[in-house]
Amino acid sequence: MDDVTQKILFEKFEILSCVKKDQSGGVYIARHIYLGKKIFLKTLDQTKVADEAVLKRFKREAKVLAGLDHPNIIKVFDFGTYEHFFYISFEYFESSDLRKMMQQGTLTDEQKLDLLVHILKGLDYSHQNKIVHRDLKPENILVNAEGHVKIADFGLAQGVNESGLTGKSSIVGTPGYMSPEQILGEKLTSQSDLFSLGVIAY
Repeated sequence: MDDVTQKILFEKFEILSCVKKDQSGGVYIARHIYLGKKIFLKTLDQTKVADEAVLKRFKREAKVLAGLDHPNIIKVFDFGTYEHFFYISFEYFESSDLRKMMQQGTLTDEQKLDLLVHILKGLDYSHQNKIVHRDLKPENILVNAEGHVKIADFGLAQGVNESGLTGKSSIVGTPGYMSPEQILGEKLTSQSDLFSLGVIAY
């Protein structure tokens, strides 16, 4: 199935435009036909995924975000499977990522502080729900024209009590933002996310 040119995906999403696409999946701006809402749609073709870990992370993102409801965290509307595809529909949030904003060099100190406060609020809520993001970086922080912030991409997130975080765990994340314990594959807590945010703040 050519999900770039097809207008209706999975019998309930009307594709408006393609944000990005690779061999195994894509991200689209679409309209959720049943909800009548403009959304982000993330898809993954399970037959074209070479690494089983990719599929597990995709499913984990849906599961984690479905359990979180906070104004500073991107919200999931629904997720599921259709034939050999797995999909997640997210709230539509017209924004840019923090990396692009930083590169523009136009943020004032007041704006930077405001962004950090909003990120901390989202992280605090996530941590209260015992979820560690594990991949906090500017690309995963979305900011709209009014300066509202949403943390995105929870594909690497895990609960602090999940297996793999009780002892040595796989080293996943983005090296430049990883805490020492994350690099060493040790047990992670909310402090690891705060370390990553400290790097972003710096």
